[in-house]
Formats: sequence, structure tokens, C-alpha cells
Amino acid sequence: MRGLQSVLMLRTLIIVILCLLPTAAWAQSVVLRASDVLPLLTEAAPDAFYVNGTAVHGLGVEAETPFVSHDAQRLAVSLVALRLIDQGKLSLDTPVAQILPELIEKNPFRVALTLRHLLTETGGFAVPPVATDGPPENLTPFLIELRTPGQVSAPDPTGLDLLELLVARTTSQSVQETIALELFKPLGLHDKNSATDSATLASKTVTLSPKILAHLAILLLRNEQSDGTPYLSDLSYEMLMEGVLWLFHPLGPERSAAGYLQRRAGRSWVEINPGFVVFPREGAAFISPRVMVGGSDIAARFKQAIWRIAEENFPPHSGSTTRLEAARALAPPADLGGRYTRADRPSAWLRARVDNMAENWIRVNEMADGNLRVTMSSPAHEAFGDAPPQGTLTFQPKAPYHYTSDSGERLTFSPVRAGGYLYLDGVLYRYTGLLGNIPFLLSLLPWVFAALTSAALHLQSNLGKPWRRMALFSLIGSALIGGGLYAEWALWPTVMYEWDSPALITLWRSGLNIGLMLVLSLPLFALSFVRRGPMPEKGWALILAGPHLALISIAAMTLFLITVAVGLAGTFTAL
Repeated sequence: MRGLQSVLMLRTLIIVILCLLPTAAWAQSVVLRASDVLPLLTEAAPDAFYVNGTAVHGLGVEAETPFVSHDAQRLAVSLVALRLIDQGKLSLDTPVAQILPELIEKNPFRVALTLRHLLTETGGFAVPPVATDGPPENLTPFLIELRTPGQVSAPDPTGLDLLELLVARTTSQSVQETIALELFKPLGLHDKNSATDSATLASKTVTLSPKILAHLAILLLRNEQSDGTPYLSDLSYEMLMEGVLWLFHPLGPERSAAGYLQRRAGRSWVEINPGFVVFPREGAAFISPRVMVGGSDIAARFKQAIWRIAEENFPPHSGSTTRLEAARALAPPADLGGRYTRADRPSAWLRARVDNMAENWIRVNEMADGNLRVTMSSPAHEAFGDAPPQGTLTFQPKAPYHYTSDSGERLTFSPVRAGGYLYLDGVLYRYTGLLGNIPFLLSLLPWVFAALTSAALHLQSNLGKPWRRMALFSLIGSALIGGGLYAEWALWPTVMYEWDSPALITLWRSGLNIGLMLVLSLPLFALSFVRRGPMPEKGWALILAGPHLALISIAAMTLFLITVAVGLAGTFTAL
């Protein structure tokens, strides 16, 4: 009997060991052979290298060459911010207005901007038309919020500037000094060759190098300082690598404090930048400095190479069905069709908005079988790499607001219809509808102003003051609107950033909106004349007066709709 029990216990022990073996395997980095991986990486990006556990492969002679990348700098500042949270000096949801009241106004009727928004690039700030080398001396002209904080995530250089100032205010020293003390020193990089010398500290940016990126990758994979102790607390490290701080849709884009959380075919990774991709579960990171500084021409090839490596070397793991269940629990949408304009670089400059709306758009049409047909504009979007699909793509529904194509592209709409946003393979679009057809609207603009200025024919009208007043309102309103549009188109960046005179912008925007009020009164004049008079009683005036009033009224409404489409109607202040 005892012998039988011993055999059963031995069998049970063997079964338990066999069950635990896969768990132990997951706890170790997947070993990637350089002879297999490097040729694929360097074919896509010659300067690429990868980190496997603590080993760095392919880092060449340019390891110490400094470069500037906003995404790499954001990662460095985010790491420091999380460390300050661990030290109790910052809180994830403390309103920024409490720390920087001179920059962010405390408004109880608006969503409060917090550190969470800055870490996930959901602050909603406009992208400035001029590049900033770190936080400018006066950041106020750049703090133009075009979206409610927390709505969508998109590249946000102004949010990065604000995050750096927040860190600097909290530590009472420059962000460069804080990064040197709280990041480079714990990693054993605090010396004159680590891009933290006096020249760097005197500048407004943190200069990095491929060598430093390799150390940051190891930190992201292991959460260890140079002495082997944890760099971040478990909670902060989770927020960095897998904590969902912002969610667009249960199956759509997610953000951690480090970057976008990506999931595909049973594999998950963090994309800090198309040139900096980390697989924390497998203990591997792939880096291309060239892609990180804006090599969009090779970014798609680099990402394809990474995915091929992942498919060949990283076994899929069983994922949770919670996200799919949450997505399928959403109420199906009533209408998703229409025109959408690319919105991942929101601009406060009229020319940039108009150019973007004219060139970067998609049209979504719902078909009878429930599929969506998506027509894309030219030029091609980098979401599809070097070989973009021509014409249209067809997407099949997988869950409410979430669709996929046969070739793997993902189309995800915001479940909150008030926002009107969608992500097409990671590229953000905003619903603009009929008013988004900017080329057509702009083609009407000369005719609209011609119709409005034709009201000058009634300046000397003998039908009474109302007719002469209508003509005067039409001319003055057209002049104010035309002047405001020209100033927005040609002068806005100069006045805003070179002259630092937002009051002047407020002045011409106020004039433009006063002009709109005058022009919108024209249909009321026309209606009054038709119903009550006075109207011409003989000759050509009798025949033409009615159509001319209708033409002026249509022109007035069209001009108003154009200003609505380009985001100027009702906007008075510059900030």
C-alpha cells in the first residue's frame, strides 16, 4: 500500500514539475541569436541593434554619437516622473494647475489637466508650427488646447515641454540636472561622456546616444539600477510597461507611461517610437536611432522586420478574453460613415489645418452586409508602409466600433460619438463630415465674396435706409472676415511666436466674428424686405431684386459655414 502511495506521489510530483516548466521558461528572456536577427534588422535600418536581456547586439562604432529624439527624451522624463511619484513628490492625478498655476488655468468647468495626461500624450494641445528646442522661455503661447484632456492620444511636443517644466518645478532644478541625477546616475552613466556634461546641461534638451538607449532598454526590461536594486516600485514599473493609463476602445489603442501597448496574435509589446520597440515578456528590445529621429521612409520596414522576428522566435501566449468581452458588450453604433480628417497633429494655424484637411482624409461608407468601405486620399499614409493599398479597403466587423481588413489593418472608432474620432492602424482621424471637403469649400470662397461685395449696388438705394444699411453691413462684414482670414493664413505664426503678441490675434479674431455677425444679418434683411418691403416696383430692379437678395443670403450662410469648417467661427481669443 505504501509502495502504491509512493508511486502516486512520484507521478504527482512529475506532473507538477512538467506544469511548472513552461512557467519557468516564460520567466526567462527568449534567447535571440544575432546571426538570425541582425541581418533582418539591418536590412531594414542599417543602424539598428537589439537588446536581449542584458546583452546588446549590433551596437556599432557610433554608440557614443549624440542625437536628439523627442520620443526618447519623453521616455527619459517619464522615467524620472515615475521615480518622483515613488518618492512622494508627484501624484499621477494631481492637477497641473496646482503646480504651474501661471501656465495652466484652474477651471472647474473643464477637465483638469494632470500628470497622467502628460505621460500618455492626451493633453490635447496644438502642435506648434515651429519646432521648440526644449521648453521655450515663454511657454504660454504654445499652450493652446484644441481637445479635452484625456480624449485621444497623439504626438504632443507641447505636452512634453509642460512635463519637463513640471518635473523642474517639483525638483527645483533643471530637467537636465534632474535626469542626470535621477536616471543617468542610477544607471551608472553619470559622467562627462554620458551626454550630461556642462554643455548639455546648459542647453534645453537632453542629448542621448545609442549607448544610452541600450541602457534604457535594459532598464525597461529588468527595472534594475546599476547596483541591481529596483529602479521603480512595482506599481510604477507596471504603469510603465503594462499599466493602461489611457484607453480608446477595449480593442483599440492603449497607452502606458512609456508608449503604446500593442497586441497581436498572442504577442504583446510596447511601442515607444517606431524605432524603439520593447517586448517585456520576452526580454527583448529593438532600436533604430535613425527611425527615432524621423526616418519615416524606413519606419514601416523596420516594424515589419521586428514583427517577422517576433513571429519566428516568440511563441504566442494565451491572452485574456476580457478585452474582447468588453468590446462585444458595447452597444452597436447607429452610423459610422462620413468623411474623416487626419488629426494626430492638431494645429492652431489656419494654413496647416486647411492643408491637412485637403490632403489627409478618408471616407467611410457602410455597406448593406455590415462591412465598411474606406476610401483613402493621396498622399499615402505611413500606416501602410511603402506599399499602400490603392483606392479602397474593405473592413469586416469584429466587435462594435472595431473592424479589421483581410490584410490585417485595424479600424477602431471611439465609442463616445461626441468625440467623433477613429484610429486607422494607429493613425488618428477626426470626423469632419460634409464640411470637411475643404477644396470644394475654398473653391466657393471667391464667388462668395463677389456676391457679398455686390451689395455695394445698394449703397445709394432710394428705397430707404434699411437697404443702404444692408449694403454697409455686407461690405464691412466682408472686409472684417477677409482681413481676419488673411491674418490667420499669413501672419499667425509670426505674431504668435516671433512677436509674442496674442492680443493682436484676439483683436483680429474679434473683428472676424463681428464681421460674421454683420454678414449673418443679411438674410434677416432680405426676409424683412420680401415680407414687409420696401421692394422695387418697376423695371429691371423689380425683376432682379429678389434673386439678388437670395444670392447675398446664400453667400452669407456659405461664408459662415466655411469659417465653421476651418475652426474660426466663435473663436475670439488666441489661447
